[in-house]
Amino acid sequence: DELFGFANTQGNVVIKPQYKFANLFKNGKAKVTNTGQKITDSTISENHWYWTSNNWFFISRKGKKLPSK
Repeated sequence: DELFGFANTQGNVVIKPQYKFANLFKNGKAKVTNTGQKITDSTISENHWYWTSNNWFFISRKGKKLPSK
């Protein structure tokens, strides 16, 4: 269903695919969202795109939603 999840370095799924978009882990947390849309920006290049959402949040390496600050 084109959802994002996370696998470890051995390829084992650690967090099942469940997010509409997810960024890589940094400092033990990843920024993810369940809403939004893909925006293509052809003014930069024909393959440039980004994800926009009003509902980003962070998760831990175990998939737990982290409290917002």
